[in-house]
Amino acid sequence: MDQVIRTRNLTKRFGRRTALDRLSLDVPRGVVFGYVGPDGAGKTTTVRLLAGLARPSAGSAMVFGFDAADRYEAVQRRIGYLPGDFAAYPDLTGAQYLDYFAHLYGGVERSRGELLAQRFRLDLRVRIGTLSRGNRQQLGIVQAFLHDPELLILDEPVTGLDDPARDEFRQLLRETRDAGRTVFLTSHSPSEVEAVADTIAFLRAGRLLDAAGDQERTPCSVPST
Repeated sequence: MDQVIRTRNLTKRFGRRTALDRLSLDVPRGVVFGYVGPDGAGKTTTVRLLAGLARPSAGSAMVFGFDAADRYEAVQRRIGYLPGDFAAYPDLTGAQYLDYFAHLYGGVERSRGELLAQRFRLDLRVRIGTLSRGNRQQLGIVQAFLHDPELLILDEPVTGLDDPARDEFRQLLRETRDAGRTVFLTSHSPSEVEAVADTIAFLRAGRLLDAAGDQERTPCSVPST
């Protein structure tokens, strides 16, 4: 099974603080990979390294066989990314915001965004600045899925979602996996991830844990099925 994500001894330091400590994991194509840990565990740092938005202090993050930091554009074309601190231009409507990204990605029909928005009952005519937190999060999810990317990197995607929206999001994840796409999903809630993930990795203080809660010493991988 092809490895979409491969990290080896991936480390990120901020001054004297080590946010991520020698992370090694493999994520193959066509799975939902859950990445769970409390606030401050290093989840967002990992996501930013995988998306090519930060450079590691040591080690490597390979996405589709490319170094995520050195080949940023090659990686970005093939991923959908939802940051944990998602924010959008408040004066734009949802439709204008999605049109901008459809143009940026290229080859994306407007109907794609409209259909995704309908699944969440999201009104794209409304200005983003007037949306509730949950509706803004839904818009971020639609944007991440807009161009049908090969890999979704989603940082705490269910934050602010009500129960119907969470259910729809879970269904979207299942459809994405069944289509052979890959999802890397972070959460602070194990139960939330267990509902959709094929495999879960646990992170604490920047280090992977094994099933017993001890620090993991070997690469964490999703077993082939």
